[in-house]
Amino acid sequence: MKSSRCVTTSSKVLLLSVVFGTLFLGQSASAADINKSTDLDVTFTPGALTLEAVSTISYASQTISVNDASYIPTNPEAINVVVSDARGTNAGWKLSGKLNGFKNSSAAASLPNASLNFKNTQAETNSDADAPTPVNTIKLTSGASTASPFATAAAGAGAGTWSFTWPDAQSKGVTLDVPAAMATLGKHTSTIDWTLADAP
Repeated sequence: MKSSRCVTTSSKVLLLSVVFGTLFLGQSASAADINKSTDLDVTFTPGALTLEAVSTISYASQTISVNDASYIPTNPEAINVVVSDARGTNAGWKLSGKLNGFKNSSAAASLPNASLNFKNTQAETNSDADAPTPVNTIKLTSGASTASPFATAAAGAGAGTWSFTWPDAQSKGVTLDVPAAMATLGKHTSTIDWTLADAP
């Protein structure tokens, strides 16, 4: 009887080995990866090329000088011009400005040959696009018939939002220059006409 029990036990071990062997073979045969792809798409429609903001520039109250005089604005940190290009074409653009003639409180022409001078123009942005090229020094003479360029974005540059600033405005960055003895009593006003062209 002891011999019979040993044989029976051995048979069970052999059977289990065959069963587990079959299971492992089955797992190995079904282990190949199954691959599928997810399709993605997005369509962008064009935005606009815009002049987002232009600043008011104030020189407040000044004392008349018998000499050539250069005046510093009272709001230097606030002076900027902001261009935004969301067209998606990378066609480039050009920003220009023209200073109209000054007029006094009676609406008569005043401050002949006065000029507005911008120095050390900087371009600030949150964009990773190629930068436009700002003009470092710009002189706008009052009453000039033609505009002066401030910045140009070549084709492939200038996408996103760009703020043009003058960090030296607290000293000589944005000055109003008035020739000797040309200032007269009272308030004088003018405007800068900005032009943003849709190609460089």
